[in-house]
Amino acid sequence: MRKFVFILKNEKLKNYLLISQLLVLFNLLGFVFLLINNEEGLGKNFVLLFSISITAAYIFFAVLKFVLKKNIPDFLHRIVFCLCASAWLKEGYWLLSILLVVFVLFDILAHRKLIVTITEKKIILPTVPKKEIEWTELNNLILKDELLTIDFKNNKLFQHIIFNSEDDIDEKEFNDFCKSRLTIDH
Repeated sequence: MRKFVFILKNEKLKNYLLISQLLVLFNLLGFVFLLINNEEGLGKNFVLLFSISITAAYIFFAVLKFVLKKNIPDFLHRIVFCLCASAWLKEGYWLLSILLVVFVLFDILAHRKLIVTITEKKIILPTVPKKEIEWTELNNLILKDELLTIDFKNNKLFQHIIFNSEDDIDEKEFNDFCKSRLTIDH
């Protein structure tokens, strides 16, 4: 059975990372506020001091990354969020802790590979949950200049830039395959 696999370019990754870094900064500010307003001595606030140092280190490396144009691992902010969530929980702010854990789960979803699979029987789109499309639901499916376009019969249009394909896919061969599938099913 003929199968084409495309990895779509995730255009929103930079925005997600910026939001993550801002949330880490807000956590840092919240921890500093708690430490300043806490009546216990510094020695008894080990969790807050540890959280401040971890979030401050992350912010420092994020700024350094921006200045030097270097990459830091994408998963690092998830670890910082988990540490922040446990610190908020320890301080009694369980709602903030739950929100951070939920954000980590959404972040994992946002950073997954967006893979479109096209076979002789169906097209699988990278939605949550994955959506299977039958050929009979389409008007057209075409690949042109690394842009995958799926035209649905219900006037919806799916257009994405191809980041990479698992195989070197010949545009003409792919388009001929799609054209043959569309004519068979109509």
